[in-house]
Amino acid sequence: SEMPNRSTALIQSLNTLLTPERLAPYKAAAGDDIEGALDLYEWNSRISAAVFEDLGYLEVALRNACHNQLIIWNQRENNDVPWYFRTIFGQESQKDIEKARRALYSNCRCCGCIGTTLPATGSRTRSRNASANSRK
Repeated sequence: SEMPNRSTALIQSLNTLLTPERLAPYKAAAGDDIEGALDLYEWNSRISAAVFEDLGYLEVALRNACHNQLIIWNQRENNDVPWYFRTIFGQESQKDIEKARRALYSNCRCCGCIGTTLPATGSRTRSRNASANSRK
């Protein structure tokens, strides 16, 4: 689509708000023309937004594909514990992680997990409702 017509006041404001330093490469590419630089800046923003939208879809698809393969691997290993609860860490590291998890949840005020006991798997032993009722 066509780039917008900008008033002189808007051009000056954008130059100040975006900073001359940020706009310098765009001005150089536009032959030192601030309007051309702003057009390039806007075009770059649009292209970046489009790339990030596609990247978001790719990220979800890749994550889901990995999850599916890890489920198959976990089933081959005859493991009852979901793959995401299995650990690669040794006993000392697991103790450190559990200590950090307990410290984190002991200060939580957002999801009703105050006072819950967290097993090494990371799931809560008390439901949110039970925990919320205990605070009443």
